[in-house]
Amino acid sequence: MVTIILISFLLLFFIFIGKDGFELRDALVKSFLSNFFLILLSTEVLSLINQITFKGILFFWILIVIFEIIALIRMIQSKKFDLSQINSLKGKLILTRFEWLIVGLIGVICATTLLIALLSPPNNYDSMTYHMARVAEWIQHQNVNFYPTAIPRQNYSMPFAEYVVLQFQILSRSDLYANLVQWLSFIFSMVIVSLITKELKFSKFTQLVAGFVASATPMAILQSSSTQNDLVLGVLCLSFAYFLLRFVRSYTVEDGIFTAISFGLALLTKGTGYIFCAAIGILLGVYKIFSLTKKEKKYKLVWSLGLIVVGGLVMNTGHFLRNYNLYGHPLSTANSRITTDNLSLTTTYANLIRNAAVQLATPLPMINNMIVSATEWTLGENINNSDATFEAAEFSVDFRINSDYSGNLFQMVLLTLALILLPWLIKNRKSALFFYLLAVFAAIVVFNVSIKWQPWGSRLITPIFLLGSPLIAILINKTISSKKLISSLMVVLFLFSVPFLLLNSIRPLVPFFEDDSVLYTNRVQKFFSNYPNQYKTFSKIISPFFKGRSILHTDRRMLYFLSNFRTYYDYNRAMRVIGDENPLEVGLFLSSNDWEYPIWVFSGNHAGEGEIEFRHIAVEDISGNLQEELLAFPSLVLSTREFDQTIAGVEYEIIFDTDSIDVLRKID
Repeated sequence: MVTIILISFLLLFFIFIGKDGFELRDALVKSFLSNFFLILLSTEVLSLINQITFKGILFFWILIVIFEIIALIRMIQSKKFDLSQINSLKGKLILTRFEWLIVGLIGVICATTLLIALLSPPNNYDSMTYHMARVAEWIQHQNVNFYPTAIPRQNYSMPFAEYVVLQFQILSRSDLYANLVQWLSFIFSMVIVSLITKELKFSKFTQLVAGFVASATPMAILQSSSTQNDLVLGVLCLSFAYFLLRFVRSYTVEDGIFTAISFGLALLTKGTGYIFCAAIGILLGVYKIFSLTKKEKKYKLVWSLGLIVVGGLVMNTGHFLRNYNLYGHPLSTANSRITTDNLSLTTTYANLIRNAAVQLATPLPMINNMIVSATEWTLGENINNSDATFEAAEFSVDFRINSDYSGNLFQMVLLTLALILLPWLIKNRKSALFFYLLAVFAAIVVFNVSIKWQPWGSRLITPIFLLGSPLIAILINKTISSKKLISSLMVVLFLFSVPFLLLNSIRPLVPFFEDDSVLYTNRVQKFFSNYPNQYKTFSKIISPFFKGRSILHTDRRMLYFLSNFRTYYDYNRAMRVIGDENPLEVGLFLSSNDWEYPIWVFSGNHAGEGEIEFRHIAVEDISGNLQEELLAFPSLVLSTREFDQTIAGVEYEIIFDTDSIDVLRKID
């Protein structure tokens, strides 16, 4: 039934196609954003009446599809949908061989990441702790209200990306499509990057280059098959920038509405959206305000931008109110953990250098050690400045193919060059391009001013690399005249992205085969029988193709645990014990960073109404006050915490004990 959202998207696409004169990319982006807005609207409204259910969500989308069909029929009858304009598409689809090459490379990346997103379950650490766990909790409660939980991030973290996952999960009755939320954001990021490049007055070839640079960004590739939210934020920041560029040029109501939708959804997706949108909004808004000569037009623009800001904030009302009612603040209650304790040039400089350094990680440890040494020499005692470092983390530079830690080596080098060289190559300092460059630079600075350095901070700046992709393409356009040479550079970027496509540490596509392969057979071993040293070297090279787990042939339940596999057997056996007991209710006695989602998966409750009701007990967080009535503790409890015979005065005994999770039974 998840296809009903696709049907809605296609109907909207044809509506915008007819309205906008067959501007394909514009219609795609507007349809995408419209569906995102409808998901927000339906989730908040249905939550008010406790109808976050299969029937409730399906009924909403059936109504939307009916309205869209009526609107499309009326457009056709009024001849606003002019099919004769289809001929105009032919010229747009004529590409040179170099352009087809880039399209082909993008296609390979998109197809590979789609395969991984569909075959792999959600399995990164934060998803197991709160991204996906909160989705399962909402499904059980049939609303998105805050609830008692030992993992506060399930409540206060911005929820929009999980709203989309929630609807996919309920309509499909599985988490098969959960990763598609990030994958779709990845795809539309490329589209909007190309549109921004177009809005900045550059050629179709440069637009394609910009889209490819975004597609080949290692962290974007790795996250495109996950249920994290940095790509969702990235695509919304891009659409905010794109429609704001259009709005300050056109002043159309439609562009203003899509600017507001993009802004509001970005804020509702992740806290760093405030940083990136502030930089984009202020710089691109200021650019136009200063370019106007008449005061009346300036006041009109300021008033219009104010309405966009208000509109975006109104879209966040539901989450603001829930947060305020519980924590006394409309935003995250954990800002003190991640924001710098002392705003100064010293902490900003330390963050900037360290965040740049981790992007330069290579597969060669010797070079990585040199980068660490250079960073230590540059920063001295500020290398691990406690005011600007998350929970005393130690600075290091390591090459990892992981959606939390990987750097973006080539994109980092190219974006740095773009920020340094383009100001000298841009002749008109009052142009949209110049202020767009300033907006990206401002986003980098404000991020490093505000957010502590973290070992996994690379993923947090994914939106910056996406926003910087048009600048990289424009730099290439202005400095390299040969399309053949540019295409060769794109091939190099593609080859560098291949390991990130195939060897994701928690969603590996290889080994393609189990145990044996064309590269690893008795015949190959026999060939090397007289050359043991060479065979040892050969084995190391080809080992990824036959050793280890792969999403192609590893049991799906095991794949949930690839980022923490030692806990798989513990959770599996503990849930079997629970299943044998056949309880109606199970308590969860967890710590603030423990894995909750696998419990829902093993019980079969993660995507619909299940037989077991789970609830957190002995909650120390303030959310424990949300318990409306004093309920007796369940007879059975799953515990990941140290336990000394009692929980909040209630006696329990251990009936199943593992290193990761225990099963407790109440002593009557």
